[in-house]
Amino acid sequence: GWKSGTKVSFKSQSGFPPITFILREKEHSFLIRKGDDLIWKCAVTPRQAEKGIRLKIPVPDGSLVDIVLSDDDLPVCNNQKKIVKGKGMPIKGGPETGDLIIEFHISHQ
Repeated sequence: GWKSGTKVSFKSQSGFPPITFILREKEHSFLIRKGDDLIWKCAVTPRQAEKGIRLKIPVPDGSLVDIVLSDDDLPVCNNQKKIVKGKGMPIKGGPETGDLIIEFHISHQ
């Protein structure tokens, strides 16, 4: 869960000088990091927005988040968000994690 710019230092050891690494975050192909949260911009068709959809989203911990949009969530509106607690980035120093935020965007083809 370390952010870009975090410095990781190692002391001098076995004749090697001390060394400091500065972390740089690699951009993910479909997840955007915002603090400890992850954002996924999900394009849905007007039919999916009206009828519902099932999503399986791979997250960095290796698991799949299974989301089913059912009658309680429908119809999906443009820019509507669904938050999945605890499926974001690990928070440094603790067992907590950020959230996965799914932003729905209705594609008008």
